[in-house]
Amino acid sequence: MSDIIEVVSDDAVSTVIEVIERGPQGPVGPEGPPGSGSGTAASTFESVASNLLAYPFAVTYSASRISTVVYTLPNASTITKTINYTSGRVTSIVLSGATPSGISLTKTFTYTGDNVTGVAYS
Repeated sequence: MSDIIEVVSDDAVSTVIEVIERGPQGPVGPEGPPGSGSGTAASTFESVASNLLAYPFAVTYSASRISTVVYTLPNASTITKTINYTSGRVTSIVLSGATPSGISLTKTFTYTGDNVTGVAYS
């Protein structure tokens, strides 16, 4: 199996985009399918974000940092993950495009010094 891993990181937050050879998709876990309306804002955002790794994607860089990742879904629609930075730190991750209805689309990080002190979903 061949793994390629790209890491966007500061001292406190790491966002990992992983490309691996995959077999057939396994059963849906206890959080339910994305957009089902079950679970918390965090679990729904996170389940959609992690499930995107199953789809082909294109990465765009700005100033040597990943700025967007565009995932192509089986029906040819796309979901874009935008990573925002302030002073070199990841401050938010935003999902847009063909996202399931009723989910939080933004994950925002707050810092005290170099430490992440909060994560909010909206």
